[in-house]
Amino acid sequence: MYLEEIVDNIQLENDRFECKAVLNRDDVVGWLKTIAGFANASGGEFYIGVKDKTNQLVGFDRKAADNERNYFNNQVNEHLTPRPQMNISFIRYEANKNERFVIRISVKESDIKPVILKYQNIPSIFMRRDGFTNGATYEEIIEMSVRSKKTQYDVLESDIKYNPDKISKLRDFRHNNGKELNEKLLRSLGFVNESGYLLNGAVLFLDGYKGDKTKVQCSVFSGINKGSERIVTINRFAGNIIDTIEYMVEFVNQRMNHGIIKLNDKRINIDSYPQRVLFEGIINAVAHRDYYLDGTQIQIDIFKDRLEISSPGGFYRGEKLGKTYDLSGIISKRRNELIAGVLVACNVMEAAGTGFDKIAEEYASVDKKHQPYIYSSSDHFTLVLP
Repeated sequence: MYLEEIVDNIQLENDRFECKAVLNRDDVVGWLKTIAGFANASGGEFYIGVKDKTNQLVGFDRKAADNERNYFNNQVNEHLTPRPQMNISFIRYEANKNERFVIRISVKESDIKPVILKYQNIPSIFMRRDGFTNGATYEEIIEMSVRSKKTQYDVLESDIKYNPDKISKLRDFRHNNGKELNEKLLRSLGFVNESGYLLNGAVLFLDGYKGDKTKVQCSVFSGINKGSERIVTINRFAGNIIDTIEYMVEFVNQRMNHGIIKLNDKRINIDSYPQRVLFEGIINAVAHRDYYLDGTQIQIDIFKDRLEISSPGGFYRGEKLGKTYDLSGIISKRRNELIAGVLVACNVMEAAGTGFDKIAEEYASVDKKHQPYIYSSSDHFTLVLP
């Protein structure tokens, strides 16, 4: 049997079309570059389980098809940045009365260009043209960068179908006056598209999410700097956004100093870092993190004299800040519209972006030595709480 017998109106001579009988484990770049080339051009159709040139069906049984799809996904996630927008489906057919499957990957033209293939720490950029995939020219790379839509990571479409049973932690996360996260509200926020697929930001809220996009590293140092002081504790964590927020808050609460002021008629508990400020700082780091930056993490560093909350990515479309105490003067621009919208609906983030104002209010009565400040570079921003 041949592919044209099971797929209607297929364009076999189209340069947006390629087949592989199986994915070559010894030459991963050989087929990954086709996916990257499609994404950097105008998209394309990639079939697995079909012989190249002849289009004869090889196919898989269901278990083998699942394994091949999972291998494909793992390699794409590991080596292509940003992940291309794709729809992966199985095409069922029968051969000698046995059920067989072909895997179809529909690759869309990427909103963010160029899509980079990184293998053995060597980055490459490929382009699909005239039915072949080759290295992109300097002119093509410049054109891709100029024409890139620069879409935010969290509003790109994922390949994961929406299942309302998989967001129980998010539904329970609502604080006082937080909105009920019903289906109508979630769709209005853009949590799921019209085809029933989650957007990238929604995937990060799923129960059981353990991917690298939400990694955090929490450390305690014995002194006042990293270079020469002993590390008392260093913990790493990855989970969905809700678990990550709660983990960071709990880490600091368990390790910061607590005190008591005794008055005539009562005692007042004093924390090294006010709860409201700690929570606002962590929410801000999560909401404005640059989720395109792979291999990075939010860092919580507790020193003898301060707490630092550092998030990957500089201020979104903002200037670099060497160091500023004027937190109220910082104009916050949302890097992640969907993630921020969900956190606003849960009533843990202000729609008007006044989180820094709340931090400044809590520290209004302290001396200059204990005033919080922020500094930023092109690849991170850090909130420092003395």
